[in-house]
Amino acid sequence: MKKLMCVALSLCWFSSMAFAAGTVVCSSPSSSGNGSAQVEAGSDKFVKMAFTPKCSANVHMAYEQDAVNFAAAAGSSRGKNVYGGHTGGGGVSATGTICQNGCLASHASEATAALLSAAISGTSAVATTSP
Repeated sequence: MKKLMCVALSLCWFSSMAFAAGTVVCSSPSSSGNGSAQVEAGSDKFVKMAFTPKCSANVHMAYEQDAVNFAAAAGSSRGKNVYGGHTGGGGVSATGTICQNGCLASHASEATAALLSAAISGTSAVATTSP
């Protein structure tokens, strides 16, 4: 258990050093509709054709990508958890980010760095962070 915690903390530290926060594409719109930004595309990116995501009301969503991995995270402005997933396997799950008074775009954006790091390292575990 101690080894797992050390690995998780190392990944959290490494991801905060190696990657910038993710790009916010949904920032808690009051009603559902198109996102506030396009998901970038390119030959050096995982996404090859740009698109604008559809956003649900009261949801903050962010993504981060490199040439072979993609990670996304989202949280509700009325919720207390950020959920996310990545291309490294596994499914969508709670990232461990706890939002005290509803999630903000920054919570989702910060969670993408740990998710992308997990995709790169091939692990499904994401380090727990606090607000």
